[in-house]
Amino acid sequence: MAKKRSESREVTEPEPLPELEPEARLSHYMDYAGLVPDYQRLVAEAGEAQAQETLDYFFYFLLTSNALLAEREFADWRWPLDPHDYLVYELIEHIQSQAGQSLEGLGPSIEDPLFRHMIHDGLHRYFTPVMRRALARRARNLRRRAAGRVLSIQADAVVMAAEDLRFEPFAMGLLVESFRRALLLAARDLSALFQRERERRNPALDRYLDEIRAADHEHPADEAVRRLVQAGPQALGLAQHLLFEEDWACDDYPVRAALQVVVAFPSHRALQLLLWVHQACPTLRQWAAGQMAARMPELACAYFTYLLTAPRPAPSERAASGLWVLAQTRCPEALRLAALALDYRVDDAAATEEVQVAAWQALLALDDPAAVPALRAYLAAESAHPAAREELVRTLERRGEGWWTAVLQPEAEPSPA
Repeated sequence: MAKKRSESREVTEPEPLPELEPEARLSHYMDYAGLVPDYQRLVAEAGEAQAQETLDYFFYFLLTSNALLAEREFADWRWPLDPHDYLVYELIEHIQSQAGQSLEGLGPSIEDPLFRHMIHDGLHRYFTPVMRRALARRARNLRRRAAGRVLSIQADAVVMAAEDLRFEPFAMGLLVESFRRALLLAARDLSALFQRERERRNPALDRYLDEIRAADHEHPADEAVRRLVQAGPQALGLAQHLLFEEDWACDDYPVRAALQVVVAFPSHRALQLLLWVHQACPTLRQWAAGQMAARMPELACAYFTYLLTAPRPAPSERAASGLWVLAQTRCPEALRLAALALDYRVDDAAATEEVQVAAWQALLALDDPAAVPALRAYLAAESAHPAAREELVRTLERRGEGWWTAVLQPEAEPSPA
């Protein structure tokens, strides 16, 4: 009897895979042999046609995995995005620069090159091992719940990608879309965040602002500054108010006092305040760059890497300072970025010269013989600004012996420093 019941039990057939049009197949655009390290092994095991079919579905499911955000396993998926992350301010500036767009709209398309660059940067910084494990855990839970459905196969693709460090986070639609939403939400909420901060501020601290306003360089309000620093990170909002909501000149004492508060709290917000000062106060640019390098090197390294790899030329004064900061902090990407900046060129000849000089100065400051090929190529390049190139030659001639002598002697090999 038990056997008969078993035989009559309805068997659930697995849900069929969707048909993939050629445009939905990654193999339509690129060769897997150069993309997937294990491709030849897959071909040997299953044949090339089956290997391509398997990988086409795998990458299709990864790229469209944003659909999983509608499942309960990902209902509370959140990014630990700092509300003052530089990407938030970059996005606001980008949206406001686009005619007809506002923070109330949908924001830039994911096809917007600069917006893609922002998301790419954010994923690399925020998709930490903790987030990677959380993603794999949620996807495994979904895989179990959706067994027999295409949804389970898609969840399995996410698990595989999350557990393999070789996979680029930008290849996962779930990560791209969720970070896009988080970044847009943070940008839209920033004004409200400032308003909430003003409403919750401690009014007892206002007296110290009054003391700073009444002080000057000859009669500084050192105790008031100390008290604000003692109040903790909430003082950053008060410093921001002094810097940008009151009518002070860059050299006025209240500005200098506010900056003492800012640099006491290395953070995303402090970085942004220093960047604003760098832009607004030419006389303070070198000081602001020095504070970024000394007090928040990792954050400064991340920001200037983002800036110098963006799909548009960075403002010359910020690019030049950024190259100096990258060299001072020995940022892992410093040599590559400085070499790339040798090709910096905009319509403004003075701006072009400024950045190209900063680029070769950064390469020399890094003191790495690996810079020789880039410097040689620069001296021979038509894109090199004449004055910047001549200054490099004079600088190399004055430096005496060292690895850099090979730059002016193309036939020589750079010797170790």
